[in-house]
Amino acid sequence: MITQMASTAGNAVQANFRHSAQAHDLGDVGAQLGVVVPLPLSRRHTLRLLTRGRALIGVTDDQQRLLEIGGVSDLSLYQSNENVSLPDSRLPISFAIPLRGYEGASFLDNRVITFELTYRYPLIVDRGTASTLYALPGFFVADFVVEGFASRATIAHSAETAFDDDLHGAVGTSLAMNFSLWALSAQLRYQLARRLTDDEATAHLVTLGLPL
Repeated sequence: MITQMASTAGNAVQANFRHSAQAHDLGDVGAQLGVVVPLPLSRRHTLRLLTRGRALIGVTDDQQRLLEIGGVSDLSLYQSNENVSLPDSRLPISFAIPLRGYEGASFLDNRVITFELTYRYPLIVDRGTASTLYALPGFFVADFVVEGFASRATIAHSAETAFDDDLHGAVGTSLAMNFSLWALSAQLRYQLARRLTDDEATAHLVTLGLPL
């Protein structure tokens, strides 16, 4: 059985309850809050704080971690470091929450709160051609978007402990191009990130996804 609740106005709150055929009772509760602040000197650049929280309720085995933190949601064209293999969740259910900078180094747990601070500056282009190389469909570039970010995740390994057991964090920058090819809109993005914890690796990532 699955039930959902959602609320609006820029802030999303959702709750899910699932009951599997193997008689596992598993609750999935999540919340998201985002605030965008305009900055002085220009109307274009902004600062955004995004907080997400998610907890799996009813997981009794401490070694049974089902929530993937990090990972890539868009189509990955290149990663400088491949993700480590994740252990089998032992349930036919998958859960995930994004964490910027950890696209190639996701990990599993059951309770997490993430914070992401992003500076964003779009460079408007609005240029294109009716055809590409006289044979391909029209190509139009809407803008380039420069971002700088810092992300952090704090973990609670059990329901009895506070969200300070385990910290993960990264900083980085990205350059994205929002474009249209014929009637299809997409975003091509390059990201450079440095993880401040865990392996402390510098990660390069190129993705193709929907424009933001």
